[in-house]
Amino acid sequence: DFRFGAPVLIIATAPVGWPNGMADCAVALQNMQLAATSLELGACWVNQLHWLTQNEALRKFLEPYGIEKCEDIYGSIVLGNASPDLPKAAPRKKSRVRYIK
Repeated sequence: DFRFGAPVLIIATAPVGWPNGMADCAVALQNMQLAATSLELGACWVNQLHWLTQNEALRKFLEPYGIEKCEDIYGSIVLGNASPDLPKAAPRKKSRVRYIK
């Protein structure tokens, strides 16, 4: 189950052979993850579908969802409610970022 139990799966595709397909899809999915976080939703990158983009069984499964054979899968994310038990971020280390004027 590549959804990992999440209620929403978003798959990013681009036309087969599109030179910037990976970059375009990665940026779009990253922006969706940032938007989800701002809405206090959980979001997670799912890498498996990219590696299975030519798998006939997967392609047949995804056909009813509008993913055509002329498209390659470059990435996907799952969305859902964030766990209330997420660990706190570690404290920032001083002097790790330097600003040069």
